[in-house]
Amino acid sequence: MQFDEFGNVKGKFLYLDVHKAPLFDNYGKLIGVVGSARDITEQKRLYELLKEHEEMLRLIINSSQDIICLKDGDGKWLMANDADLELFQLQNIN
Repeated sequence: MQFDEFGNVKGKFLYLDVHKAPLFDNYGKLIGVVGSARDITEQKRLYELLKEHEEMLRLIINSSQDIICLKDGDGKWLMANDADLELFQLQNIN
């Protein structure tokens, strides 16, 4: 099993990426669990910061009356503000 856990470890708040597996004896009886955990606190903090900045960028772009859009190298629409959606009659792609 793989899951995220969080809580205080030695007085410090941590997010952990936890992997656990059951251990069985030769008769199929559960005799223990083996596991490992990796500290992902900094990755979680950076992910939340990135989400905040993306939302801020989206609000700035959508508040503009100018047409602002972002396409990838294949021409696929990645982001368009409300002025784009209106002009090109696009469905909301954000």
